[in-house]
Amino acid sequence: MTPLVLRTVIYEAVLRNVPGGTEEARRQLDHLAKMADLPNVALQVFPFSAGTHFGLNGSFNITSFAEPGAMDIVYVEAPFAQRWVEGGEGAAAYDELFEMIAERSLGQRESVLFLHKLRKEL
Repeated sequence: MTPLVLRTVIYEAVLRNVPGGTEEARRQLDHLAKMADLPNVALQVFPFSAGTHFGLNGSFNITSFAEPGAMDIVYVEAPFAQRWVEGGEGAAAYDELFEMIAERSLGQRESVLFLHKLRKEL
């Protein structure tokens, strides 16, 4: 059975927020770095140095299916509102938005190095 593929971009601000305390943040950063080593996981960090992007104002998840003709499903979450977008131009716009954010993010290797560096700073 082919494992699911996860592509994720995490904003640096999220990684620097440590509400559970320093030790918990270190454990979480270690876990992210470990998961990024899996062959089916692509993890990127959108660093402060990349500036800002309107796509960082909230979170969204895109679920794509391998079956021919299957539509993408997007879950968008913002304060006081959530919505689902199923296929069509709406889902395609989120696919494009994700790619734009990913292009400005650190690559996989640089992102893992960033996680290790951030862990040492804590």
